[in-house]
Amino acid sequence: MKVLYDSKSIREAIDKLFENNNGRRVAVVAYVGTNSVNYIKNPRSIEIICSPKAGATDPKAISNFMTKGANVKFSDKLHSKVFWSNNGCVIASANLSNNALSGNQIETGVLIDSHEFDIDRLISNTNAYEVNKDNMGKLRLETRMLNKLSAKVRDIVVDSGNEISFLEWYSQKYRDEWKIGWWREEGCFSKYSESKSKNEYGKLPSDYLDVSKNQLKADEILLCFKISGARISNIEWMYVDFIGEVDKNDKAYDSDYPYQAVQVNSHKHYVGCHPFKITPEFRSAFAKAVKKYGIESIESSESLLPANELLKFIKDYLVAPEKV
Repeated sequence: MKVLYDSKSIREAIDKLFENNNGRRVAVVAYVGTNSVNYIKNPRSIEIICSPKAGATDPKAISNFMTKGANVKFSDKLHSKVFWSNNGCVIASANLSNNALSGNQIETGVLIDSHEFDIDRLISNTNAYEVNKDNMGKLRLETRMLNKLSAKVRDIVVDSGNEISFLEWYSQKYRDEWKIGWWREEGCFSKYSESKSKNEYGKLPSDYLDVSKNQLKADEILLCFKISGARISNIEWMYVDFIGEVDKNDKAYDSDYPYQAVQVNSHKHYVGCHPFKITPEFRSAFAKAVKKYGIESIESSESLLPANELLKFIKDYLVAPEKV
């Protein structure tokens, strides 16, 4: 047995355990944090069991591991931190996270021979279950709500360190869901939207979109854009903090869209909630894809979910625009 007195020693021991991917490798850890894939040199085929606890396990990190070929499962009551392979076993205080393994926290552990620890007995005790669209969606929603609460209470900017590209998002098995929203003319906030925002958040709202009943729910994400003839512009994310009905006597009332989806804080507060980063390249590809798919088709659709064909057009314009 070797005692590991700090996170650097733990990280180096894990590196040695997992340096080869030609044998079984297992990480049974409470939490998988942001950018944790950087601490596993060869993620393909590694077994990971973790707790789907919002604020501790990052859904983007889970998607990243799965995209790179890891076999990830969830366990609701897990608090172990065990890293096992045929090369040995690390039992430590450290989760699979940047905080634990980068030297930011005081961590300790031990390195023992693999035969001294029954990894399958531990796995059996975890009652682990498969990751699927539903439980990933639940983790993402709860994570968004925590980020929203942080922005509301502490007026902080949500961390943007783990933003991914559209192409990375597109390649994921269980994608973070988002919807599209558009407008043609500038309007104004309803009296209800301003009142609710001031009473509950202590500030006037930042952004809104006119919508019809039941088109959206609170804590959903919108990719919004302006339609001006054949021109697509103002492509930005919007976080739905709440939905409010507009009074018929309010100057903001629109009979076709008598509700407002409202974002309270400025866009920078929700960066960590966004499914992917909007880049100049994405804006260009999205505008071209909307035109190719058909503005009329988007406006006439009952669903605000982007059609698979539209998503493919965006991907094609990013990968090989000359072939579209």
